[in-house]
Amino acid sequence: MAQAFRPGVGNIALFTEGKLKKKIQLYSPAGSGEVNTAANVGQGTGIFYQKSNTELEFKSLTEGSHISIADNGSGTVTISAEIENDDVGWYQNGNQNIESSGSVAITGSFTSKGGATLGDAGADVITVTGQLTGSSGGYFNGNVGIGTAPDGNYGLVLPNNATTGQIKATSYITYSDKTLKMDIKPIHRAIDKVKLMRGVTYKSHQNGSAEIGLIAQEVHKIVPEIVDATGGLMGIDYSRLTPILIEALKEQQKQIDALKKELKGISK
Repeated sequence: MAQAFRPGVGNIALFTEGKLKKKIQLYSPAGSGEVNTAANVGQGTGIFYQKSNTELEFKSLTEGSHISIADNGSGTVTISAEIENDDVGWYQNGNQNIESSGSVAITGSFTSKGGATLGDAGADVITVTGQLTGSSGGYFNGNVGIGTAPDGNYGLVLPNNATTGQIKATSYITYSDKTLKMDIKPIHRAIDKVKLMRGVTYKSHQNGSAEIGLIAQEVHKIVPEIVDATGGLMGIDYSRLTPILIEALKEQQKQIDALKKELKGISK
């Protein structure tokens, strides 16, 4: 006859001896696939149970929260939590990356030896309040803003700020290969363009520092090709002044050479 078990109060020890690989095995009859085991977690209590043949779940006895660990049988493992009906999960996708859904807080250090994807395409914002460090370079597939919002017109945007808006480097390389250009023509009357430009001294609104430069609105009327007027504040690509100055210097040298030749003829 079947033996009936009744719940009791007290300590219970389960153990086995010998060379058995499975020291303790809990199962349910009639293939129902559910085994319940009570456990204390944190300040509350809950139970671990086999939800299905491939899924183990912990349910807290505290209303409104539970954690589940699931394996769908194809190599994907999900750890999810439900707190006040807000599902949060970490799971392994088919590319062997760890993905997260919902709000996840990590108060200690986080180490990822593989790839990690946070958020989805353009819908979520990832905020890093501390230092972000990479040992093998970084890749951003999209526009980047440092200290300011990204701008779709530029790959990288820095704010109009005296400190975080500055870049310091050994050199800057600009693509200038002939194969990237068409309808190539020399710059004419470059010296006239230079003569119309006005170099000025000024003080910055940011910190009152003394500066020198050009006025973008004035240069835009003379050489609009080197002025950026797409945003709220106009800017000048000062590096693109170089070809204008080169051609202006060549024109000036021609004038000097012509005057020298004329003076030499007079002196004879």
